[in-house]
Amino acid sequence: MADVDESAFKPGAQASEWLLNPRLVLSTLQAGNDIINWFDANYPYTSVPPSGGVGQETPNGQSNSTYGTLQGGSPGNVSRMASFSTGSSIDGQFWPIYDYVDNSILLFFSIKTPNVNTKAIYCYKTTDTEIRTPLTSSQFLGGVIFALPFYNPNASSHRFSIISPDPLVTTPRVAGQQSAVFFYAYGVFDGSTPDHGRWIEASVISDIHTNPVNWNGKITLFAAINGGGVDVAGQYNPDKLGSIFVVPQGNTTSACYACLYNATTDRDIRSGSNALVINAMQIRIAYFHPAANVLAFGSDPISFASGVGTIGHCRPQFTTYPDGVPKIIYNDFAFDQSLKTVWST
Repeated sequence: MADVDESAFKPGAQASEWLLNPRLVLSTLQAGNDIINWFDANYPYTSVPPSGGVGQETPNGQSNSTYGTLQGGSPGNVSRMASFSTGSSIDGQFWPIYDYVDNSILLFFSIKTPNVNTKAIYCYKTTDTEIRTPLTSSQFLGGVIFALPFYNPNASSHRFSIISPDPLVTTPRVAGQQSAVFFYAYGVFDGSTPDHGRWIEASVISDIHTNPVNWNGKITLFAAINGGGVDVAGQYNPDKLGSIFVVPQGNTTSACYACLYNATTDRDIRSGSNALVINAMQIRIAYFHPAANVLAFGSDPISFASGVGTIGHCRPQFTTYPDGVPKIIYNDFAFDQSLKTVWST
């Protein structure tokens, strides 16, 4: 996180010129410990002693009155997240939300889970809106619940995006509540390759303030029941979901939400192989039309004039910040496995 000097931003400016006072929001070590402790508290081991990772502690079919029964076996071992020696890593997504009701920050984030039986999406809440110090265990709220039949029961995919309040609502807000819009990608496109999602779904949530991690009974609109198929002959499978923004009526058939995402362009179709070809990642758009509860997809990817060494793009964000000019911020992926953050207007 950093403060912004808007007057210093200009095309070609180095980040250090206009992003000031950079500070850590959350360490992977902190997140890993909080997630493991949360799992152990909600799905305690019965006969196997603790071993530092929930996968070795929780038997199959453990149930929790709030979070439900784990399905498909034991949760995966996420102990590597809590150890720098084993390559502490999250590889998920981070979406900070300003809660207007009580002047706080909700940080929704996800981890790339080892299997479909491990919750992926979690939340911290802080009343320090400047986040002057890194988040701690006392601010950890736990795993997000949205148990609906058309969603993965354990919310095990790290591919999600959220915006709040709902940007299409123009009527007065309900006192003590704050709405949100949520996109979620999950599933494996051929039943055996977990690296990228098969479906995208979208919802409107009536309130994320009262209980930020429990969305049951609060999803008022949803599109793509049983999944919005994006698997076209093994193509266009979502890797990461980007930011959500509004497309006004006139540009589309009705005012809608649009979500950027990056997706594979091809898959290895040799006999006996279902590996993904990830060296041609494209940025695409999914549209959620709330008036019709329909999810639609752009037919063509967004093209950028990139350097010779660029072979794909990922983690796209739409913004008008800091100068008011619409732009997409994204990462260029190069042959040497490096990422470079760039932007295009």
